[in-house]
Amino acid sequence: MPLGPRTDQTVDFGAMQMVRGRAFAMGHRDREAPVGKAWLLLDGRQFLVEEVAVADVAASLDELPEPPPVSLKPRNNSVRHIVSSKRLLPEPPLAKVSGNVMHVPRLSSPAHGVVLDYLTINSAQTNFTFKADTTYYISGSVNLNGVTTIEGGTVIKYAPTNSASVTCLGPVNSLSAPYRPAIFTARDDNSVGETIAGSTGTPTGYYATNALCLNGGTSITMQNLLDQLNVD
Repeated sequence: MPLGPRTDQTVDFGAMQMVRGRAFAMGHRDREAPVGKAWLLLDGRQFLVEEVAVADVAASLDELPEPPPVSLKPRNNSVRHIVSSKRLLPEPPLAKVSGNVMHVPRLSSPAHGVVLDYLTINSAQTNFTFKADTTYYISGSVNLNGVTTIEGGTVIKYAPTNSASVTCLGPVNSLSAPYRPAIFTARDDNSVGETIAGSTGTPTGYYATNALCLNGGTSITMQNLLDQLNVD
């Protein structure tokens, strides 16, 4: 199924995009040609098909060395197919089943220790960023001035008190994504993020007054936020 020498689609996977590609001759980076691509459904399977116009790479093709001669003489008088008359797609790969037992190493937690993997916030901040892959513990009323940035993958946990809350007094920059949300949850929720000191591991009742209060006076777009608070 020819794409046409100039056909090109932007393939969007959400967090990643494939834009217009370029082909070049090895040893001659100044010789470039646009590469067209399309995301096609063939025989019930998805394929990424890429194509470059022959005219765009003709000069480089002419400089390639001649291939070695190939003998087309059939062996044992058998029929030898040189070119297929139809498109033959590769067979789907099959998973291999092994009877071996997978061993997973495990290190038990010490009876005593100090956890430094989460940050406690209980005072006002300016131009604050809730960073990805970081756990934050909100134990009181927190006012955030300036620009507040919420990255995807951040985990914000709240104390089981009415005073725990976060109020954004300025613009909010939401950088979360469908498969990398920002999570707002309880101190006693150990299913995500780091375990907070004093956590029971069983969220019960209500946590925080307002998990996130937007009071910046400007239009704010929030996306991909996961709220796991207020569970019975």
